[in-house]
Amino acid sequence: MPEYVGSKLSPLPYESAFSQVARVVMLNEMSAAQFLRLAGRTREDRHWDVSNSRFVPIDEFQWRPSGADLSSRRHSIFDIRFSSETLRVCDQCIAGMYHSLWHQCWIISECPLHRCPLRTVCRHCNQPYGNYSFSEAVKNRFSCRHCASSLSMEPATIVRHLNLCRAADSVEVAFADFYRQLLTITATGRRLSYLEKRFPFREVNAWWPESRSYWDVMRDVGFVHRQQAERPLGLTWLVWPSSHQDIFQHRNEVDLVYSETLHLLKRWLTDRYPGLTGTGERPELFDEHGIPRTDLWPPEFLALMLLRQHVEKDPQSWGLHTAVPGVPRTSLFDLICRTCWKRNFSRSTGCARAEFFQAMVYGRFAALYWAAKNGVMNRKRFQWDDYVVPCFWEQRTWEPNIGAVAFPTIDGMPLGRFNPSPLRLKDAVEVLYRDGLSRNRESVAMRRA
Repeated sequence: MPEYVGSKLSPLPYESAFSQVARVVMLNEMSAAQFLRLAGRTREDRHWDVSNSRFVPIDEFQWRPSGADLSSRRHSIFDIRFSSETLRVCDQCIAGMYHSLWHQCWIISECPLHRCPLRTVCRHCNQPYGNYSFSEAVKNRFSCRHCASSLSMEPATIVRHLNLCRAADSVEVAFADFYRQLLTITATGRRLSYLEKRFPFREVNAWWPESRSYWDVMRDVGFVHRQQAERPLGLTWLVWPSSHQDIFQHRNEVDLVYSETLHLLKRWLTDRYPGLTGTGERPELFDEHGIPRTDLWPPEFLALMLLRQHVEKDPQSWGLHTAVPGVPRTSLFDLICRTCWKRNFSRSTGCARAEFFQAMVYGRFAALYWAAKNGVMNRKRFQWDDYVVPCFWEQRTWEPNIGAVAFPTIDGMPLGRFNPSPLRLKDAVEVLYRDGLSRNRESVAMRRA
């Protein structure tokens, strides 16, 4: 194994591959190919996500610290679903050539070592850092990919890194409490893992703020499962029980529920933005490329217009005013999210009730609102099916079935039949958890038989 600068330095606790790669490359002026050879990796690793990966074993001394088995177990707690895809940095840590896997984890918003907020945007060019692959870590090292300024307020130096190495024990202690918290949330996820297939986390992340839907959902579920109901939930939860029999007998009952929900949203928007009352029946919705006009309208109003245009049959208007009086006719095919239907409703009995359809409308509205607010709609031609409703449905053996829609809270949004929610999240999680225990016992009994 060839000698290189920094070969005698052991990794800091919970160090990511990003700071390891950037430090070794910076101190030795290495190319990407040279580092790959040194680490025994292949060219296919050029797109490897180093910001969310643990340090790389390079040689027997440096990257195999004492207690390696314990270190491996501790690193196994990091789940990519709990981590940011965008690089998050602490100014003082990154100035010391150190980046922790904890910095990527949603459980913390400030570095416990230095009590400074984690940043995802460059202070100099105001551009988001984005994800750092291996190639970008080699090319940019501890610098912004957009403007080449330091990721910290000061240049990263080996002197600061050595100071951090001398305080390695305090680094371990600083993250100990977060380790216990994350371990608890991970255990909750394992207990309810059979439910994960029903919730479209990957599709929802396309519009969910910071693509952190799994973390946000599991954090709230973990709170209520651990009997911490007094803590405020981070999301808006629309949870309802449903019998095994459909309640609606006629198609126009769905239209009535939609009309009721639309009226609540219109009244809320009129109070929130009085100036929108003069926008007419058909405000300009798309530009010449089919991209929604996020530059013209508030995200709440844009979400309402997109909802109306795609849910109502042959819409003559999509603003706050309606061209044709009466109850609008809806397209059930577009009202119910197809992605959620495929995941949840293989047996659809019990779905046809007011809470289900109102939750679908609110879920669609929330997806469109957050996509417009966070700039997701600015990048491509609008496609209705891209905005998946964050819905879960459990068809239980015993009544009731349980349905839920969850989304990041929209300030002031009326919730209609879900104010308060017909079923508390705490009670729903408890029922589903007990169902899971029953399934496990039945499975064990069948294997023993």
